[in-house]
Amino acid sequence: MKHILLPALLVAGVVALAAQPTARLARLPLQKTPLKFESPTTYQMQERVDPKTGKTLTYDPKPRVVILNARTGLIGFKWIGADGREKTVVYQRADTVDAIVRASMARHASGLHEYVYEIESLASGGTKLSGFVVQSFAADATPIAQRDLHIGRMSARGFEDGRWTDFAPLPGFTPAPLPGSKVTFRLTSSAQPALVRCRVDGGSGGTTGGEMPPELLALLPGYSDWPHGYTIGPDDRLAALSPAQRAQKLLEWLPEFERLGWMTTERRRHYDTGARRGDLRALATEAEADLRAERITTEVRAILQGFVTTSQTR
Repeated sequence: MKHILLPALLVAGVVALAAQPTARLARLPLQKTPLKFESPTTYQMQERVDPKTGKTLTYDPKPRVVILNARTGLIGFKWIGADGREKTVVYQRADTVDAIVRASMARHASGLHEYVYEIESLASGGTKLSGFVVQSFAADATPIAQRDLHIGRMSARGFEDGRWTDFAPLPGFTPAPLPGSKVTFRLTSSAQPALVRCRVDGGSGGTTGGEMPPELLALLPGYSDWPHGYTIGPDDRLAALSPAQRAQKLLEWLPEFERLGWMTTERRRHYDTGARRGDLRALATEAEADLRAERITTEVRAILQGFVTTSQTR
């Protein structure tokens, strides 16, 4: 009897372990910088010329901030103008869009890599997605044109590091980038993928109205209210790295991969051990099974494949 029960108990134990739920990946949405828009407590008095006497008079502009629509991010900047009438500039916050970015990479027969970015505008957001900006460090990074899509380069302050490609859906873009929808953008490059930064913005963007007092102008955040995070993008610099340097680069990125929800804690530890041994080829092979089992994301697999391909071409 014992010879029959013992194997049965062992089998039951194995089944129980297999039935335990595995850790699920949960991608981190793009992050937001906490910002406050409050009426200035101190400000300069303004001057105007009296049309009757021609004398210069001082007056109180009374600058203030009014929340017009908290959910959609519309803010009113109000003040008294030189004509004695109240003026209003309407500002659209960019951070009222909630978004998750997913990226994958496919290699063409020509040797070029196609980077595919799927941006999910979450239903929790208060406004539509109006733009996606992604960083790269490749001279040949080329966005793929789409109908009803504006593509440009960002050169403003905050976008100096590397090359930043701006994808902005125009009216008529299908599907419309409303909360709860997904949109896809693409670019090609011969360079392998690296960890790069990205941003999105929401709403109609910018300000509408007249010239504001300096105290209200100082409240405008520039691009700092654009939700920000990481994705993958082409990087020419990887080609110059030795196998040991690529392994070190992976070790630097692994904690970020886990934080971003791109890999489970268990696989991060496993890949850390493999990278310390320099087993990038073995890790790239394991990445296929890990991706199917949802233990890593397409971004991690792409980077590991890129490291191995770069090694083969050196």
